[in-house]
Amino acid sequence: MHVREQSIHLSAIDTDDDFYRISGIKRMDALVESIRNIGLVNLPVLQIKAETYRIVCGFKRIRACGILGMEKIHCRVIDRSTSEIDCLKLAIADNTMASKPGILEEARAVTKLWSLCAPEGDLPGIARPLGIDVNMDLAEKYRVLCSLPERLHHLVENNVISMKIAIELGSFGEGDLLVMANLFETLRPTASQQKEILSNLRAISAVMNTRIADLLELPGICDVLVSQEVDRKLKIRILRWEIRKIRYPHIARFESRFYQNLGKLGLMQGVSLVPPRDFESTVYTFSIDFENTAELGRKTDWLKQLCESRELRSLLYREIEDT
Repeated sequence: MHVREQSIHLSAIDTDDDFYRISGIKRMDALVESIRNIGLVNLPVLQIKAETYRIVCGFKRIRACGILGMEKIHCRVIDRSTSEIDCLKLAIADNTMASKPGILEEARAVTKLWSLCAPEGDLPGIARPLGIDVNMDLAEKYRVLCSLPERLHHLVENNVISMKIAIELGSFGEGDLLVMANLFETLRPTASQQKEILSNLRAISAVMNTRIADLLELPGICDVLVSQEVDRKLKIRILRWEIRKIRYPHIARFESRFYQNLGKLGLMQGVSLVPPRDFESTVYTFSIDFENTAELGRKTDWLKQLCESRELRSLLYREIEDT
């Protein structure tokens, strides 16, 4: 690889050619100020093209120089005989040495590297010296991630959704994808909550033969999403409940009735009653907090009395309608 340093006009650099780009576009205030005050410490690397220069390393640095109004910058220039895979390796190494790559940066690096490897090439073996530990299963997921719309890339890059959720959303139609992306970015549910919401909505959509976007327009769901009086966490809780009511009407009925009757029990402080998960069994659990045997005795005596109460029998009773 032959490299020489020279001063290049910014207008001669093809900034639209992102073949070797690994990093995303982030806020550049700090970088701009650094270059303004100190200059280019780490020179960008370019490769000669037919009539212009292709950026190998330093996309953000070159953009910052453009923001500062520079006409010429000092660069390292690689001759055109250097192979694409050698240039890409240099770009990946430059990116991983600067900072630990995010999941999307690593996905771009692996996917681009894979596209240049020979069919029999050892992708994990080529990536490892460049600071990326990857197997072929993960590489395939990375390739799918890179093929998804920019909207999902933005959410992954900002830790709103995981790669797994992004890939699942990528299988949706454009309308449903945008609606769910906006919903998750606005409400910021946890990963497990996102998984539950998606699973239930997909199942309901299939049964009702309707778009997910239309399901979110149903009265109970739409009302809470547009409400200005309900905070984010409460919106998530109500949204999950309304979706569960549609998918599991019997379970939702049991759950609603259970919590209504639970309030009538007047449980002692430090005593809680936990229903079976999804009300699929008849096994309930009492949990008792106590500091000494005397307190335990008082609470167990109270539980014995509770066993005779009409309210507890009513709470445990469930009638399942034929469907």
